[in-house]
Amino acid sequence: MYLALHNTHAPVEAPDEFKAMYKYDLDKRNTFDAMVSVVDSTVANVTTALKAAGMWENTLFVWTTDNGSPCQVAGSNAPLRGNKGSGWEGGTRVPALVNGGVLPDTMRGKTLDGIIAIWDYFATFLHLAAVDPAEPNQQSPAPVDSHNMWPYLSGVAVSSPRTEIVFDHLMFDQVFTGACMAEHNVTQIMPCSGTGSLRVGDYKLMVGTFGFAGHYGHFSPNSSWNPESQYLTLCSVARPCLFNVKEDVAEHHDLSEEHPEIVERLLKRFHAYSTEYHPGSEEPKLRQQEYCHAALHNGGFATHGWGEAHVHDDEFVV
Repeated sequence: MYLALHNTHAPVEAPDEFKAMYKYDLDKRNTFDAMVSVVDSTVANVTTALKAAGMWENTLFVWTTDNGSPCQVAGSNAPLRGNKGSGWEGGTRVPALVNGGVLPDTMRGKTLDGIIAIWDYFATFLHLAAVDPAEPNQQSPAPVDSHNMWPYLSGVAVSSPRTEIVFDHLMFDQVFTGACMAEHNVTQIMPCSGTGSLRVGDYKLMVGTFGFAGHYGHFSPNSSWNPESQYLTLCSVARPCLFNVKEDVAEHHDLSEEHPEIVERLLKRFHAYSTEYHPGSEEPKLRQQEYCHAALHNGGFATHGWGEAHVHDDEFVV
């Protein structure tokens, strides 16, 4: 079962009975914390239902999230640097919880600090279901980038099989500048040619100009948040940043000048992805006939971006 909650996402609002649980001077914090409590309540309802149905002992329960908090809206990623929509740890490093009856008792209450990407659950779940996670399509532009984490989660393996993670790698030739830069020239995760970030072992290389480079949040470490701090930028394509994110999780200390040999090694690996895992750098052409067919024969639903259409004289026109 996959349950995608929308509670800690804009708009920032929560039921009054949950807001009443908090008494901060900043009402937005009361609301945001209430939103988190709604998530807690929902998780409690789900786990209680699984136990009542006699399914908990045969369950692997995974709770996680897709990105860090958008601090300009609400929340905080302190002590991590950055924001949702950025390559900093505050935008990409998220909490996760594993539970359920199939988890060995010896692993309960433990903290694992190895690298796990959210897409590693793909191979993990397929392994538990006795399904081969290999890519069946021989024409796929890249193999499946997913590791089976069950040996690590269950305690059989002492370290994660993943030693490298690509946070983003944006090498497309055809680039729209507006997609790269948001207000105040804050680089987003949209296609910006030549930028991206890569972690290998404990080191993380950040290539390009990264926005949301402040350590800030509406609520922590205090309420004296300066809105202008969200427009800070750091790093560049010419001078990438390097951090040891195991020893320096908050990414305070740029090591690029101290360890140019590590920068060189990681840059070589970073650029290798331009040929290893990417499809062609040309934008796909609009598949207008397929788009029209999908819109007309799939209940009026079609994926945005594959064609441009409008209704004229009761006819579907491309």
